[in-house]
Amino acid sequence: MALVLENIDLGNIDLKNIDEEVAPEELAEMGSFNHGYLQLKIGAYFLSLPHLTPTSEFSLDISEIAKLSEIEWTQTPNSLDPDIAVYLGWSVDFNNDVLRSKQMPALAIEILSPRQGVQTLVDKFRVYFALGVQSCWLVYPYAQAIAVYHAPDDFTLFAQGDLVDDVVDVNLPLNEIFS
Repeated sequence: MALVLENIDLGNIDLKNIDEEVAPEELAEMGSFNHGYLQLKIGAYFLSLPHLTPTSEFSLDISEIAKLSEIEWTQTPNSLDPDIAVYLGWSVDFNNDVLRSKQMPALAIEILSPRQGVQTLVDKFRVYFALGVQSCWLVYPYAQAIAVYHAPDDFTLFAQGDLVDDVVDVNLPLNEIFS
């Protein structure tokens, strides 16, 4: 039986492994200079936009999937951590930190790592959209391109010029990121 939330078919996505970046035997090699560099560059861009609040490696509570499903989710993770989550109107409060949020960001960004498969990230996007995320970006470091998804099977690839995402009101010159 396929799980469907918000009219998005999650099909047979293996949620217990969806947040793994690499196979267990490769865990020692997870780091990537380009991945970290792009995460900082994109995050810095969003920090300059007053209407948006970015955060890095922030845990999104996905336990709702388990509650709404008739499937037994004994090994399903309770959270997913996008490389960058971007919120509309979220205020930083240094006196009251948040470890995991049920409030979904407007935008979730994933940066393709050297040993990561694209399908794993597209499967994560299906989960994000099912939980109410409105836009997802898939960053391709090697191609110096970004795919902007507004639904699991609806994306626009930006490889030059400006990336435009009306969901978060962003017009991002790609040369600011890939330089």
